[in-house]
Amino acid sequence: GPAARANPVLAMEVSQADLRAQCGQQHDAFAICVHNAGGSEHASQCDTEKLALERCATATVQMVRRINEGCSRHYHALEACARTATRRGECGPQEEAFWKCAEPFTIEAMRQ
Repeated sequence: GPAARANPVLAMEVSQADLRAQCGQQHDAFAICVHNAGGSEHASQCDTEKLALERCATATVQMVRRINEGCSRHYHALEACARTATRRGECGPQEEAFWKCAEPFTIEAMRQ
């Protein structure tokens, strides 16, 4: 079901944790490169990795912004349901509708 989906970005802003979840590979590659280069004073040797990380972060922020703009009605319906829900799964239809709306945006972001 919807719970198994990768990285549910359900926040209206993107946190560092969201970026790490979305851009973990790029984040790790940059960190490893800097470590292998001998520390942050040699980070300029890792421009390729840094650029990839920045590109991923930008794409993630844009994706979330597009989802927020395109799916805000679904998001607010889900949020309203979640506030009053008494048991798990009660907001399934709202969650499903939100993800159905958000999915095209996430697929587009993965392609970049």
